[in-house]
Amino acid sequence: MPDALQKAREAYATFLDDFRSVVLATVDADGKPGSSYAPCLVDDDGTIWCLVSGLSIHTRNVEATGRASALFIEDESRAQQIFARRRLSFDCDAAVLSREHEAFADVAARFAEAFGSIAEQIASMPDFRPLRLQPVSGQFVIGFGAAYHVERGQLSHVTGGGQGHGRAHGGAGARPPAHGAGGGAEQALTPEAVAAILGHMNDDHASAVLHYATVHAGLHEVQSAQLVDLDGEGMEILASTPAGAIRARVPFPHTIATRGAAREMLMAMARPATEE
Repeated sequence: MPDALQKAREAYATFLDDFRSVVLATVDADGKPGSSYAPCLVDDDGTIWCLVSGLSIHTRNVEATGRASALFIEDESRAQQIFARRRLSFDCDAAVLSREHEAFADVAARFAEAFGSIAEQIASMPDFRPLRLQPVSGQFVIGFGAAYHVERGQLSHVTGGGQGHGRAHGGAGARPPAHGAGGGAEQALTPEAVAAILGHMNDDHASAVLHYATVHAGLHEVQSAQLVDLDGEGMEILASTPAGAIRARVPFPHTIATRGAAREMLMAMARPATEE
């Protein structure tokens, strides 16, 4: 198992331990979106439970559609990088159960144990009922270019289509491409290879990434920059500027297809114009 994926699975196993609430995104029958949050409990099998009021927007929307998105996101004060807060999101089958449902007494007791007297008071109100969220699939994002698909509670593979990351790849702790590696066919530009390149460039060649942002992307007053994606046609950079975060795509002079070619391309583009 690749090191990046193993580390991601270890992080995923304990990520929810400190969470006591979940951010909810829902839509009504006409597709109008709404967002909110609710205190929650998470079962060992991944089922998420909330106690919700019949007056809340998420209750009405779930009753209309049976769907919800659940988001657990790292606190801003703990995030090393505000643009890359760790987060876990799920697409869920959702149901608001009746107070007569067999699960209600157990959920109410568990909420009282977890949250104290306020939860007891809420559970006693006839308007509050259990909301059950059963994750169907999800995504675990642990940094720039490091997003993992979650299926049946397991991180199964690196996935594309990340939240604000374009194609998603392995973690920033991945090892750099081997210099001068020989023997056998050269490694293709796989997601794992891209993950290693992203991690290597951001960890060990920050000045080169800053050069890409200012020289090749033409951005001004760049305070810091991260290489967040790369494919055979170009690379994508997320830069911090006084005007805010800017994401820019830098095309390559020609198409590449292998890890070695990517390394050579990045080396060439990192040279000052006087050396080119």
